[in-house]
Amino acid sequence: MERGTLADSAYGRVAKTLHWLVFGLFFAAFPLGIYMHNLKASPEKFELYALHKSIGVTILTLVALRLAWRLFNRPPPLPADTPPLERFAAHGVHWGMYAMLFAIPLAGWAMSSASGFPVQWWGVVTLPDIVGQSRENFELFKELHEIFAFVMLGLILVHVGAALNHHFRRKNSILARMVPFMSIRES
Repeated sequence: MERGTLADSAYGRVAKTLHWLVFGLFFAAFPLGIYMHNLKASPEKFELYALHKSIGVTILTLVALRLAWRLFNRPPPLPADTPPLERFAAHGVHWGMYAMLFAIPLAGWAMSSASGFPVQWWGVVTLPDIVGQSRENFELFKELHEIFAFVMLGLILVHVGAALNHHFRRKNSILARMVPFMSIRES
């Protein structure tokens, strides 16, 4: 297909699938993390932590796949009329989200390693510790894990706000490029 057609302006099925899987998993892990944070030690709390960790490792895996996919399948370009500052912001938010989607699970993994509770991925694979066991390491990575999660939430809000702005105010197809059931319209 010739470059520049409407079909070229949409993301492919693989990119869309990975995008929405990561989105759904983040919005499963985030409230779960908030909920379980203050629970008293119990079998339920340990089960929820195991679920949270498995979701985190799955996110880490899917984001690595998404970046690998992106290396060989360039994303569609922004509309030609996108101002330079907006282009810079869009790229910054995207790369910030990628960074957080690596940093959050890695900080969680390090926190688990530091606490002496190994990370098991869906009860099948036990991941190796990535930092030494210590209270100081635990506190550091716990704080980073929480900060990164809230930074990610903020980046998602900016990302969604920008997509909605493009759809409703600017009336272009930025949102439709990633939403499976929306059709691309000419800008």
